[in-house]
Formats: sequence, C-alpha cells, structure tokens
Amino acid sequence: MIQSFFNRIGPLRGILLFSVALFVVLSQITGDPISYSGWQILPTLIVPAIAPILFFVLGFDLMMSSILAADRTDDEKARFHFIVKLEAILLLTMLLSWLPYFLSIGS
Repeated sequence: MIQSFFNRIGPLRGILLFSVALFVVLSQITGDPISYSGWQILPTLIVPAIAPILFFVLGFDLMMSSILAADRTDDEKARFHFIVKLEAILLLTMLLSWLPYFLSIGS
C-alpha cells in the first residue's frame, strides 16, 4: 500500500510530504528557551529555520502540480488533482501548526 502511494505521487514528492508531516509534529516541541548546544539545538534553532523553507517548497510544488494537471490526459489529471488536494491539506496544516510559534517571535 505504501509502495503504491509512493508510485502514485513520486519518490521526491513523498519525501517532501513526509518531511512536512514530520515538521508539523516537531512544531509542537518548539517554544523552549533557545539552546546553542546538545540535542536541544534541533527543536529550538534548526527546525524553526527550516520550516519556512519547507512551507515555500511545498507551495511551489502545489502550484507546479496544478499547472502540470492542465495539459494532461484524464488519468494524469486525476493523479495531479489528488496531489494538489493532499499538498493543500498539508500546507494548511503546516501553516496552522507553525503560526503560533512565529507570531510569538514578533511579540
């Protein structure tokens, strides 16, 4: 089942979607005081720095998938529409999970 899912969306897109899902989970452990050494550097510095990059990469892939769907056959259109829906859901989930963290930085 997982193999057919990755065949449908592609391996690179699968890695991107897995990374976004992982960063949504990791957004719940950010917010501790910033640490500059040890394993605490991961949730306090590295993950918040990479999250906006993943957000824009996912948005760009969503846009390109919707553009590619316009010029394809019906089966390929259905595949790209599935990808667009899946990416839109993950993009919204990522936005809602990281928004409180980034708003707290500004205040």
